[in-house]
Amino acid sequence: MAIEALAVIDEMIARWNRKDAEAFAEVFVEDADFTDVLGQTAHGRAEIAAQHTFPFTRTLRKATLTADHVAARTCGTDTLVVRVHWSMSGPLALDDSPLPDLQGKMQVVIQRGAEGWKIVSVLNQNPAGVYGKQLPHGSGFKSAAV
Repeated sequence: MAIEALAVIDEMIARWNRKDAEAFAEVFVEDADFTDVLGQTAHGRAEIAAQHTFPFTRTLRKATLTADHVAARTCGTDTLVVRVHWSMSGPLALDDSPLPDLQGKMQVVIQRGAEGWKIVSVLNQNPAGVYGKQLPHGSGFKSAAV
């Protein structure tokens, strides 16, 4: 079960790296939720595609997303909660200047239904983003390192 289900994570990342927002959204159930690193939540495939269109064509158009570590926990026979530690190279600022590489975590809920394994919900985090830069050295905060 887990290997087949985790292939959805590989497919999500592959589609993200192709920068095709519509194809990206197809790995989700019709009424899925996706909360991005800015805390904005899209509900449904159409909103998920719309949420990713701007970054895919501007700030993330040269970026590459990589799953550095994936761990899953089963919740019954048809549901998995997956933790993905990710890294990203090549993000751009709005003025097209390069940004540092990023690291973060996603919590992804995958469920088996009539269409096979699909993503139900994603909570995406970049903990070293806005707030992480404000933490004093020695605060105990740890980045998204595996």
